Amino acid sequence: MNGREISSLLSERAEEICLHLLPGGKRIGQEYCIGSTSGEQGHSLKVHLSGGRAGVWSDFSTGEKGDLIALWMATRNLSFISAMEEIRGYLGITEPEFARKPKRQYVKPKPTGSELTLKSQVLSWLALRGLNSKTISAFQVKEKDGAVVFPYLREGVLFHEKYRMTTEKKFWSSKETEPILFGWQALPDDARTIVICEGEIDAMSLYQYGFPALSIPYGAGQGGKLDWIDSEFERLDLFDEITLCMDMDEAGQSSLPELVRRLGRDRCRIVKLPKKDANACLMSGIPSLDSYFAAASYCDPEGLHPSSEFLPDALEILLGKREKEVGIPLPWCKDFILHPSELTIWNGINGHGKSSFLNHLTVEFLARREKVLYCSFEMNPDRLLVQILRQICGDNFFSEERIKSLGVGILSGLYLYIGKQDRFEAIRYAIRRYGVTQVVIDNLTRMSKMDDYSGQQEIVEKLANIKDELKVHIHLVTHARKGESESLRPDKFDVRGAGPITDIADNVVTIHRNKEKKDLLELSDVELLRKKTTRIDVKEQADAKIYIQKQRVNGWEGSVKLWFDPASCQFSDQYGLEPIIYDHQNNSGW
Repeated sequence: MNGREISSLLSERAEEICLHLLPGGKRIGQEYCIGSTSGEQGHSLKVHLSGGRAGVWSDFSTGEKGDLIALWMATRNLSFISAMEEIRGYLGITEPEFARKPKRQYVKPKPTGSELTLKSQVLSWLALRGLNSKTISAFQVKEKDGAVVFPYLREGVLFHEKYRMTTEKKFWSSKETEPILFGWQALPDDARTIVICEGEIDAMSLYQYGFPALSIPYGAGQGGKLDWIDSEFERLDLFDEITLCMDMDEAGQSSLPELVRRLGRDRCRIVKLPKKDANACLMSGIPSLDSYFAAASYCDPEGLHPSSEFLPDALEILLGKREKEVGIPLPWCKDFILHPSELTIWNGINGHGKSSFLNHLTVEFLARREKVLYCSFEMNPDRLLVQILRQICGDNFFSEERIKSLGVGILSGLYLYIGKQDRFEAIRYAIRRYGVTQVVIDNLTRMSKMDDYSGQQEIVEKLANIKDELKVHIHLVTHARKGESESLRPDKFDVRGAGPITDIADNVVTIHRNKEKKDLLELSDVELLRKKTTRIDVKEQADAKIYIQKQRVNGWEGSVKLWFDPASCQFSDQYGLEPIIYDHQNNSGW
């Protein structure tokens, strides 16, 4: 339990704590009043007892102020760490105990080295590093045989020593001693936030810049280099905030995620320095690091944002601007909008035209200058391309020159993926590398075993993560469960596979072919009359329908009739319309 949490507990018992620390005072209204932190009679020191400022105090004669931890320190004349030990005992706070292997036994080193003299080679070397006598004295640095001796002290007790040659970059340490942090001896008694850095000289440099700093003992890394966390965990747990100031190199920066995880994401900040480390800043003459520490970033988990970041987008939606700017209406249904960062399930019975419909939709995207990644796990790429070419060339005129021109024209925005390994990484790569905005995957069944429901759900969850992360629209073809008859339209609960698939998706659309129309057209005119219809009436029947069964953004659900032209493989929302010749619509700017 860190300082902020304990301070909050104390504030809930503000009057009780005041009476415990300063029994000679008295309550006046919503404040506890007394003369000073020494306890004499008077009204100079006031403590708020309720509301949002409960526990906050100020001595108007001396200017002292703070929370109840600071009051405990002032009245008992204790350092922050000593005061926290008392407070924990008073509040009955104990650390949880865990079954664990016996803690390693360390030895206490015998102090070595001698005090620095004015003629000391070590003192001259430290001065060349920009360190002044006050800093050197605060950290109690010594020398031995021309090497710097860095004592690792805690409450005056020596736990560890580290040595560095001044003539070369050579380090060594005391043997079998406990790896604690360097710099406790120079930490101000009232420090409640600390900086952890990567070297003793850097800790001393930060101290000289005005920051309470401690250094890790063995440099950045994993494994045994992190043993100091176990040794220092309880003491570090008391501090409100820890700023990590690792070296600005690969080793230092790569150590940050594990340090944040172990020390607590909620209280860690990361500072980026203009030079490799704090001492490099000092030696280069940078007068202050205040601005860099003020800009230190909190370690918010990925995906956590303040709501204010999304207000402009929300306002655009409320004002009706967002839909027009980033949404693509389905060409055959203006009430169904395809937005970025969405996953749409295109479901239907096998053989009901899902792939043909998605191919035509792909052509529509390409005509809008969208870049499309088509992951074809069912149809061979040449067959897929043949149908897309027929849909682009609605007039069925295929010349070598025309087809080649499409490769640098409308088709230049289409990428095909037919691989079977690292599919998700391939999708991410195409989105980042080529600026893909629409991803079509045909189909889910070819990506997992039919009865592997957990695997199917995992696939859809991964796709949902990709569309959220990279702001693309993903179209996933699925198959419907087999029903009693193909004439019965499946709904969103009939998607074959894991049940949560449709819950994860933003939109669910079912494509259902009118197979009865084909059967009727095979009858004679007499037989059609017996069924009280005509050949013309049958031809005017829709060849298929799409049913929007889920639309997360605006909630509109409904159906749209579609007519299919076998020659061009195009769909239309009106009977008798001529096929669109896409490469003739606007062939400039491809």
